[in-house]
Amino acid sequence: MKKKRQSASLPPPKPGIAHQHLIDLYGSIPENRKLKIGHILCLFLENGKSVAKTIRAVVRVLAVPCSISQNHLASITNVYPSFKHLERDKEKERFKEFCGRPFTLFTVTEQPTPPSPMDISIDQSQAGPSSQCEYTEPEPGSSRQGGTPEPDMPERGPSGVPVVELGPVTPSARRSEGFLTPRKKKLKRRLDYLTYLRSTPEH
Repeated sequence: MKKKRQSASLPPPKPGIAHQHLIDLYGSIPENRKLKIGHILCLFLENGKSVAKTIRAVVRVLAVPCSISQNHLASITNVYPSFKHLERDKEKERFKEFCGRPFTLFTVTEQPTPPSPMDISIDQSQAGPSSQCEYTEPEPGSSRQGGTPEPDMPERGPSGVPVVELGPVTPSARRSEGFLTPRKKKLKRRLDYLTYLRSTPEH
């Protein structure tokens, strides 16, 4: 019996000038994920010229969530076969210029929204009262804590006897006391009481 000849496997065809140009310049994805038309054409050829597979590959690569229509992708892939004579310098320059254009034919599906003024006001109201506080010096005759005037309690001397004013107070004395601070008035009363004790004869 005759032996069947084993068909030798043919080597893959070499990429053409256009395909080789895409592999050399757009074979890798840039770090900033900003694609150009050359990247789209390279992904189109890597996915067997399938539009659906190319769209899925491009969406995965882009830095933002987006959607791409088949018509937008077809507007790029349909131009690719028209570059047939890249051995000509003028057509080769046109192909390089076409591949170097940024790819913008996609629609962003999600976009961060800035906070509304109402949300900002709610955050500020929930932040609690300010840690800073103002100090107001209490007025003379008012307490330090509640701001209410202290009760007018009679002064007592060393022996516990209430201090009373001696003799009538003249208008001139009232006018002079009106310029005294509460502390000076208290000292004056104590001085008057000591003067009274010294002037009183002992029994």
